[in-house]
Amino acid sequence: MSATLTTTFIVPEHATTAAFNGDGILLVLGSGNFNLLIRFYQPPESKVKRAIRGLGASVSSFIFGAQDGSDCWVACGKSIFHFDLNTLKMIYTREDADYVKDIGQDDEDAINQAILSATRAYLACTTDSGAVYVMDMQTRELMKMKTSHTSIAWTAAFIPDRPNELVTGGYDCALLLFDFKLGTLLLRLEIAAAPALAPGISSLPPFITSLAVSTQGIIAAGTADGRIWIGLGGEKQASGSSKKKKKSRKWGGLSEGDGFFTKMDENLVAALHFVAPDQLISCSLHGKLAFHRLVRSGNANSESPRGGLKTTWTIQTSSCSKVDMLSYDAHCRRFAVSGLHKDQKHGTLELWTMTGGEGVDNVGEQ
Repeated sequence: MSATLTTTFIVPEHATTAAFNGDGILLVLGSGNFNLLIRFYQPPESKVKRAIRGLGASVSSFIFGAQDGSDCWVACGKSIFHFDLNTLKMIYTREDADYVKDIGQDDEDAINQAILSATRAYLACTTDSGAVYVMDMQTRELMKMKTSHTSIAWTAAFIPDRPNELVTGGYDCALLLFDFKLGTLLLRLEIAAAPALAPGISSLPPFITSLAVSTQGIIAAGTADGRIWIGLGGEKQASGSSKKKKKSRKWGGLSEGDGFFTKMDENLVAALHFVAPDQLISCSLHGKLAFHRLVRSGNANSESPRGGLKTTWTIQTSSCSKVDMLSYDAHCRRFAVSGLHKDQKHGTLELWTMTGGEGVDNVGEQ
């Protein structure tokens, strides 16, 4: 398994995120220019196919609502917008949105991440105030979770095959597991700080800066101090396994006793994505990409009695000085890294293609 840089897009402003649809459309979003925020591309062409502009605030997330790319959801400032993309318009504006909802409590309470469940039935949002919201996509009913993070709620992931459950991570150094249909907290896991680097020199707090959950229920949580926590307590047994276990009332992925830490870098883990049940891509804040394999306990390469991560390769992005997001296209086995260009003035998006005979984990909401 390896990855090859195939295309680089340079845009006038900081590129905050990217997304793919089923036809391979890629889009780039910028946070610095309110007049032209969202650009749609058909790689490898560099010509802009269509755009959404004038939303009035920084864009944090973009999601294609349908796999064919016929509609989209945009998280921008404190609000979320829905656009029907079936029209022949080339440039959309705020007035073209057929649905707008203020999620944040005020203008300072921005949405940090919006994600769609694998079934495309629910949309979850995390906010600066620490609150977590879930929208029913059919009724457009919005529910606020009864428990919030005590600091910024940053990232979220739906749990595959657990239709009521959502995990979130925040700057309170905690992972929260919710029954989002009831709005109730099921479990809270505090992430412990890393040991001091030297007497009197401590590392950064373990803010949760990225999350991923595999189709088998393994969780990976990246922290600001450069570690990845792997939780195995919610893992499903593979089909045909003789070690079948009864499905628990709640997902066990936050069981501290079934997890382990791996130190990856000296700066925060900006993005994580499972590409197979036991294979993970990570990206640091400054653009260091790495491919990892989960090593089971008892294996000679395992870092702890519970298991470990074996890094197969690392690659440095060529143009990114600060990474905002890594987006994965399972169908074409490629990923996009978006962020701030090295010149500190422009935005950049690098498109990488994965090669090799590995499996693919189709986790739709990541």
